Amino acid sequence: MRTIGTLLVGAGVSLWIIYAIGRYFLGWDVTDRDFLPYHLATILPGMVLRYHRFFFEDLPKRFFRESIAAPGVTGLDRITEDRHVFVAAAVIVNNFLHDLFTALWASSILVIYLLSTKSRSTGWGPASSALYDIMKTFFWIGIFSITVILATGGFRLGYYRARDIGGDREIKRNLLIVKHVFFTFVFIGGTYFAYLRTFK
Repeated sequence: MRTIGTLLVGAGVSLWIIYAIGRYFLGWDVTDRDFLPYHLATILPGMVLRYHRFFFEDLPKRFFRESIAAPGVTGLDRITEDRHVFVAAAVIVNNFLHDLFTALWASSILVIYLLSTKSRSTGWGPASSALYDIMKTFFWIGIFSITVILATGGFRLGYYRARDIGGDREIKRNLLIVKHVFFTFVFIGGTYFAYLRTFK
């Protein structure tokens, strides 16, 4: 995984070499904003893969503390147990919000695509400006959704514990890493696609 991560980071850095050659030597009409999404789409998952043990093992061990209080005790042990119950409930709500705003982000991208396609194919004139205002609203809803997804994902990472059931812990951890790296590409690519449809 470290090797793949290093290759992705190298590819992300190399994009700026292509940008410099294209803009200053080949006369491409490009700006840094045109290359930035592709840079982030390689750098971010690359860093996650390079330091996957820190993100998926060290951080959860550092921040998660399981309560050992037994039922029926009082005093400080009862406070510890109540805190554990509260944390467990917070994790459930956090996971729900994480999935909810993931779906909201995907829905926003779909609405932007449908509105832009309809507007460009029919050429409604004045109505198009109204549609683009709606698209801008959905674009910022998507940005807000990503913010919530990152926040709740960080909370989930802090309290995640891999379950060692039947010796599948390592497989489950690796699949989770691959899934999140893949969705990093999806979120960056989808947001950039929505940006192009909305503002260009």
